[in-house]
Amino acid sequence: MENKKAPLGIRILAGLYFFALGAYTISLWSLIASGKFEILLEYYPTLAAMIVILTILMIALAFIWYGLLKLNPTAWKIAMVFYGIGLIINLLSLKIVYVIVDIIILWYLYSKKELYLGAEASDRTLVPTPEEQE
Repeated sequence: MENKKAPLGIRILAGLYFFALGAYTISLWSLIASGKFEILLEYYPTLAAMIVILTILMIALAFIWYGLLKLNPTAWKIAMVFYGIGLIINLLSLKIVYVIVDIIILWYLYSKKELYLGAEASDRTLVPTPEEQE
């Protein structure tokens, strides 16, 4: 079995994501260690809930990017859905920079479809080959 590596673009995007995850983790731990998260829970429960939801999303994205690095087809499909939903949310929120980033990531991931899905990703032509006609 040949040992395929993820494309450079995937490795760069995953590296950027894991760097951001590290920064987020440090910030979250400092918030918890300082005791300010308890204050958020008491006085701003909605903000505390949003932090919990964001943490869950960050963990899910970590698994997705790890799967993309390992050329996992399921991770590719989930990433396409995840970033597609993000694109729609950002469009509705009129966050133009995020829309552009989501479009670039979706386009790049889609351009690597054959790497993740293999033979099932190859585009079939509408005209059958001579072998298919027989």
